[in-house]
Amino acid sequence: MSWQPSYATAADLASWRGIDPDDPALALATEAASRAIDKATGRQFGVADEPVARFYHPDRPRHEHRHFGYLPYFGGGYLRHRHGVDIDDLMTTDGLEVLVDVGGAYQSVTDFDLTPLNGAANGRPWTRLETTTPLHGRVQITATWGWTAAPDAVKLATLIQGSRFYERRESPAGAPTLNRVDDVEMRWSAGTADLDADVLASIAPFRRLWAAV
Repeated sequence: MSWQPSYATAADLASWRGIDPDDPALALATEAASRAIDKATGRQFGVADEPVARFYHPDRPRHEHRHFGYLPYFGGGYLRHRHGVDIDDLMTTDGLEVLVDVGGAYQSVTDFDLTPLNGAANGRPWTRLETTTPLHGRVQITATWGWTAAPDAVKLATLIQGSRFYERRESPAGAPTLNRVDDVEMRWSAGTADLDADVLASIAPFRRLWAAV
C-alpha cells in the first residue's frame, strides 16, 4: 500500500455494482471517494514507502506523579515533567528516530512512549509521543508514517461513496428529490451533505481532530 491510495479498486466497485469492470469511470469514482473520506476523517489510511522525517511542535509539559524515588513532596512520591507531542498516524516502529532541538542542535531521544499504549494491539495507530526529555523547540521524528492496512469500514465507505459518485453521470444536475410521473415534474437538489449518510456512519470512529498550533 502507498500513501493516500484508493481504498477500493475499480474491480471492487464493479463487483459491488455488478457491472463491467473495464469502465474507466470506476477508478475515478473510487479515487474521488477515497480523497473525500480523507478530508472527512482528517487522516489518510495508506502508509509511506520508506521512513520520512517530519517536524512537530510539542505542547506544554504536564506533571506525572510517581510514588517512588526521590524529591518527595507533601503528597508522597515526587513530581516529574512529562512532555508530549501530537504526531501523524503511526503503526510501525520500523525506521523510527526521534530528535529534539537542544540549543539549535538536534539530539537523539530514546526514553519515549508512543500512545495510546494499546493502539497497535487494537489495530489503531499511535498518535502521540511522550517523554521525560524536555522539549523546548521543534521535534524531528523520522518514521514510516501511516496505516499498515486500511480498515474494512473505510473500504466499505469507499464503495458506497464511489457508487454514488459513479451514478452522478446519470444525473449531472444532482440527485432528484421530486419525481412526478404524471405531471413529468422533476426537481434536483444541489446536495447539502459532503458524503452519503451511511458513509459518515462508517467512518465516524476514525475521525481525527487536530489542535491548532
